[in-house]
Amino acid sequence: MDLFSLNGNIDNIKTIIILACDTDFVPILNKIRTKFNMKVILAYFNDFVRNSQFSMSNHILTACDDKFLIEEEHFKNSSRKNMTIE
Repeated sequence: MDLFSLNGNIDNIKTIIILACDTDFVPILNKIRTKFNMKVILAYFNDFVRNSQFSMSNHILTACDDKFLIEEEHFKNSSRKNMTIE
């Protein structure tokens, strides 16, 4: 919802990435795609266990242009001990 309240010019924003799995976002994402003509990419985690805390409705996928499954390896590879600064 904060995207709708931006005071500046959002014409330069072409793509947003959202981390979510809740279908409550579907109406907002659909509005972002239609009203602002933005591409919506969904980054999500799913353990593929029905009714678990990480289960996700496929309905949110219909409100996104693309999706990206965040896997355990992404978290392991992003730890501070694995980061190098150049």
